Amino acid sequence: MVGEAKASSAAANECGRDETVSGPFLHRVFGHAAALSPAVGRRRAEDVGNPDAFAQVEYELSEKAILLRQRLLVMSGNAEAKWDLLLRSLPAFGTLFRHALIALGDAGAGSKREAAAALGSKLGINAGVFGELLDIRERKKDRKTAKVDEIFARYLKLVEQVTAAVDKMPDRAA
Repeated sequence: MVGEAKASSAAANECGRDETVSGPFLHRVFGHAAALSPAVGRRRAEDVGNPDAFAQVEYELSEKAILLRQRLLVMSGNAEAKWDLLLRSLPAFGTLFRHALIALGDAGAGSKREAAAALGSKLGINAGVFGELLDIRERKKDRKTAKVDEIFARYLKLVEQVTAAVDKMPDRAA
């Protein structure tokens, strides 16, 4: 039990890193570094619809969705670790949702909440769980009133739907 909690805590700690730095545009998400093209690192008019940015976002979404599923399996039965994973993954997926919008030809959104809502609207999917989790993270909503497994299922569904939708988009390099 103690070993399980340590493993869960370590996995959750890895999931929350979301740093974007200037220069080489090194983006750390879930503890893994990936060099991003300048198109993903900045919002400029010429970046909208950039095929390199699109490919990078497509890759990052797929990779992070897999990592989220893997870490969920490690945390089986540990509600506190699940909440920690959910809340720590928000910045990473919020950033990826914003970059997905840019790669899909949108100028992007101001906040992560706005980006998730705009992406959900653009793709025809319900992104409301992202806003709910932000409310919990910002302490606007008490997480004790929510069921972690139900929230996690909806969040994972959102991540998978966004990943699948981006994956199905026509090849931008063509």
